[in-house]
Amino acid sequence: MAQLFQWRLRYCQLRALHPVGRFYAIALALSIPLAFMLFAAHRDLVTRAQEGGASWLTSAEPRLTSARRYGTRIGGVGQELGGEMLEGREVIEYKYTFERSTTVRPAGIGWPFGRAGIAGIVSKLLQMTSPAKSAKNSIDSAEQLGGPLRVYMYDLPAQFNWGIIDKSWEHSRFSNTTNGVNIGGISYPLYPGSVSRKQHSIAFWLTLDLLSAAHHNATRANWERAAVRVADPKDADVFFVPFFSSLSYNGNSHRSIMEQRSVQLAFVDWLTQQPPWKASGGSDHVIPVHHPNALNLCAHMLRSARFIVADFGRQPRKVSNEAKDIVAPYKHMVPTYVEDSAGWEARKSLLFFQGQLQRKAGGAVRQELLGVLGRETGVVMQPGRPSSVGVADAATRMRDSRFCLMPAGDTPSSCRLFDAIASHCVPVVVSDQLELPFEDVLDYTRFAIFVPAERAVQPGYLVGTLRNVTQTEWEAMWQRLKEVDKYFEYGYPPQRFGSEQMIWQAIGRKVRGVNRGHNRRRRREVLGLPP
Repeated sequence: MAQLFQWRLRYCQLRALHPVGRFYAIALALSIPLAFMLFAAHRDLVTRAQEGGASWLTSAEPRLTSARRYGTRIGGVGQELGGEMLEGREVIEYKYTFERSTTVRPAGIGWPFGRAGIAGIVSKLLQMTSPAKSAKNSIDSAEQLGGPLRVYMYDLPAQFNWGIIDKSWEHSRFSNTTNGVNIGGISYPLYPGSVSRKQHSIAFWLTLDLLSAAHHNATRANWERAAVRVADPKDADVFFVPFFSSLSYNGNSHRSIMEQRSVQLAFVDWLTQQPPWKASGGSDHVIPVHHPNALNLCAHMLRSARFIVADFGRQPRKVSNEAKDIVAPYKHMVPTYVEDSAGWEARKSLLFFQGQLQRKAGGAVRQELLGVLGRETGVVMQPGRPSSVGVADAATRMRDSRFCLMPAGDTPSSCRLFDAIASHCVPVVVSDQLELPFEDVLDYTRFAIFVPAERAVQPGYLVGTLRNVTQTEWEAMWQRLKEVDKYFEYGYPPQRFGSEQMIWQAIGRKVRGVNRGHNRRRRREVLGLPP
C-alpha cells in the first residue's frame, strides 16, 4: 500500500507540472534505467577487450544459485553435468540442491550495438536470458575461425627434422626405411625411440598433418581441416617451423652442451635469415618446443615467435607465456581405452599413481603425497619409470581405478594427465601452476578434480574428498572423459577431432584474437589462485 501511495503521489506531482515539464520529467524517468543498461553493456565490452578478445567467441558465464558444495573440486561452484559449444556461446547445465537451471551468455554486445539502435539493445538483452534454440559444437570444424588457418610450412634443411631420425635424409631427402609414412609417394621415417620419448613428438605429427593436406580431399571426406598448407608466403596467416626440437634434444642428450648449442644456433641463424621472419620479426611464426629443454639454450633469441609448449615451467615469462604461446597435450603412452564399459562397480581401486617419486622443485609434492597416501585403503602408489612393461601395467591399473593422481613433476605438466584421460580414469590434479591445452573450449572441471597442493598433503584430506564423490557424480565425469578423449589423440592419418586439428584451432584463436580466459579463470578460482 505504501508503494502504491508513493506512485500515486508522484503521478499527481507530474500532473501539476506544465505540459512541457511533464514531457521532460517522463523522459528523465525513462532514461535512468536505459542509462544503467547501456553502462552495463559498455562495461561488459571493456572487460572483454581488456582480456584480449577482439572477437567474442567466449564460453558461457553461468549464474549459480543454491549450488551444492562438492569438496574442493568445485569450491562453491555448482557441478557442471552437461554442456555443448554453440556458435559463439556455450550452454551449460548445472545440478543444484533444489533446482536445475540453464543459462546462456551471448557471444558479445558491441558498442554502440551496430545499426539496430534500441531494437538491437532489446535483442541483445533478451539473448542474455533466453535458452538456445539449436546446438552446434564449435570444435566440429574451422567455422569458428572464419575458415581454415592458412599455414606456410618452411622447407627446413634435413638436419633439423627428418635427418635427425634418418641420416640418409641429409643427403638424399628419401628414407631408407620401408616402414615409414607414405605421403604423395615419399616415405617419411617414423618417430624413433621409447614411449617416453614419443610423448613430446608434437612437431612430427603437425608436420605430417600439413604434408598430407594436399591429399586431404582424396583420403578424408566430409570434414574440413582446421589448417591448410599454402605455397605462397603472402597467403599465410602463420608460418610453421617444423624443427624437431624435442627430438633434437632428447635424441641427442649424450651431446655436450656446446654441441647442443651449436645445433640450436645453426637453426636460429637459418631461420632468422628467412624473408618472412625478417618481415615480421617472427611474431607470425609458430615453433614446436614441447620438451621442457627443447631449444633451451637459444629460445630467448626467438621469443617473438609463438611456441607450442607442454607448460611454462622452464622458460622465463618474457620468453614463453600463456598470452602468446600454445599449450599442447602430450602424446599419451598408454593405449586408449576403446569401448570402455568398466564403470563404477568394475573399478576396484579408489586412486592410482605410478611414476618416479623423487623429483625436483615443484615435484617434491610427490614425496609428501606418498607419506599421506601410502597406507590408505584403496590407494595404489607404486614407483616406476616409463617402459614397455611399466606402461602396460599402468594401463591395466588405470582402467581398474576410479581416480588417477597427477601431481606435478620436474615441471607443472605431466603425460600422466593424458594417460588418465585415455584410460577414462578421472584425473586428480595436484599441480597449482599447470596450464591446460584447449582450455578456451574445454572445461576440465567437468572431467577432472583439481586440489591445491597445500591441502592435498594434509592427512586424510585428499582421500576424504574422493570418497565423498557419489557414483552419479563420478559417472558424469567418466562419461565426459569418453566424449573428450578424441581431442587428445595424435596419429596418421589425422582425425577430424584429433590433437593436430585442436592445436591448429588453438593457434588460429590466438592469431585471430579470441579470448581463452573464462574456463582458465574458473579453474584457478577453484585452486584459490589469482586470474
